[in-house]
Amino acid sequence: MSKKTFDVLRMLRDMDGLQVERHPLPDHYAVRFDTHCRELYATMLAAMLLASGEVSDNESRLYKMLLNSLKLGDNQAKFFEQAQSINKDKLREFFRVVDEHKLAQSFFMDALVLCRLDAPITDARSQLLSQWVDLLKLNEQQTVTLSGFAANVLGLPTTVPMDVSFNHHLICVWNEWIFKVLTLADLKAGLKSNHWCVDQVFEVDFNVTIKNTHLEFLSKGEIRVKREHEIKIEHSHLQMPKMLFEQSALVAINSTVIKGDYAASEVHTAFSLQEVKAMQFSDLSVTTKNAQSFLIGCAWDHNKITPAANFLRCHFEACGSAGIIGGAISASTIALNVNQCSFIGCKAKLAGGIYGSSLKTEGGFGTSISTGKILNSYFEDCYSLLFPNTKTPQPRGFFGAGSADEDKDNGGAIFADMNASCFIEKCTFVRASVNLGKLHYKHVCSNSSFEDCYVFFEDLSRSHSEQMQNIKPVGQNSGIASGRFNNYATGNEFAF
Repeated sequence: MSKKTFDVLRMLRDMDGLQVERHPLPDHYAVRFDTHCRELYATMLAAMLLASGEVSDNESRLYKMLLNSLKLGDNQAKFFEQAQSINKDKLREFFRVVDEHKLAQSFFMDALVLCRLDAPITDARSQLLSQWVDLLKLNEQQTVTLSGFAANVLGLPTTVPMDVSFNHHLICVWNEWIFKVLTLADLKAGLKSNHWCVDQVFEVDFNVTIKNTHLEFLSKGEIRVKREHEIKIEHSHLQMPKMLFEQSALVAINSTVIKGDYAASEVHTAFSLQEVKAMQFSDLSVTTKNAQSFLIGCAWDHNKITPAANFLRCHFEACGSAGIIGGAISASTIALNVNQCSFIGCKAKLAGGIYGSSLKTEGGFGTSISTGKILNSYFEDCYSLLFPNTKTPQPRGFFGAGSADEDKDNGGAIFADMNASCFIEKCTFVRASVNLGKLHYKHVCSNSSFEDCYVFFEDLSRSHSEQMQNIKPVGQNSGIASGRFNNYATGNEFAF
């Protein structure tokens, strides 16, 4: 019998080639951009690899996987060849693309991982990386943070603290090596540090403590806490949060950054609180693009104390979307306390800043009602998209409201309905109008100013001077209008 030689090396090469198919990297952040952008990006990465002269097998393998994550196929030879002919014009075009699509941090992270994969970074690559830092306009904090992330991906020791404010979507291809995947056991033990990703729906039946933690919610990730439990979150960063609290004893979120850029095609709420007994929120920085930040509701029981939701020193910016009611806060049948907060550029179908339905306020229906006020707060460029900008106001009809003209939108900052009042004191409104609905109470708005916007209400029982004290309209497009919004079209205004 003839002896046949088995080509082990060929088989190993073939098996190696299947790594991309069997264990692909997640889609790259740059995959959303056009082919020209992605090919230019891949060419510059190839140049980094060629800086040391010889590309190792491991570097070649990882580069191939990155090409696949960029949806560029198996074209290593093409990009290595293009890298050889990079000139000043090609570099100028690359930096233009980087600036346009915010690819600087993504590129530097990829370059760090590739260059440090097999061995310490060579002098040639180190010089290139230093130049990249300057030309990519990366600051010291970004450079240090990305270096720490790269060390985590490669399994190298690092003393770099995790930056909980970093936007991890920029380096999403590496997140599974940076984050720990959250389990129910981890959540029950309490999260006290590290980066975690939430990739499933957690039904929680225990107290939750999250501190000094970065929590990244993936597309299917959600945390739902029910029954008489306490939820405490502080000094953390929540990315794309989706959290539901029902019948909880306490929800307290303090000194925390909340960020998310949600899909515009769907309706999202970052935090939904239903029948929660106590709610405390302080020193929050909240940006929930295309999503409502807080939805708070409670069934009113004459025999129980109406719960209060307290917001102190919170900053809301670019919150809300066209498909929701209440961009930053939507609250019903509770006492809402907002103090020293700011609402900038928030929008919604109705009430970009705050929507209030049957809010319980001072002097209400009995001693069982908690007190609610909006104090010392600032509203700027908040809009109700139900009332679009038009040159000719046209009645729309929504909870008794009418229309808006080209300079203002009704209830953009605050909209209250169903016999509610908000008790606004010492607040400033700039291009952010207010609709207080039907008023029964005295001094519902005092010591506040309105610049290029209006406040509207339906007077049921009191004189205007009783309800509006020390109001300061600023500019030609400011003032107090009596009755429904469409009265503005007739020029029916009141000055104080």
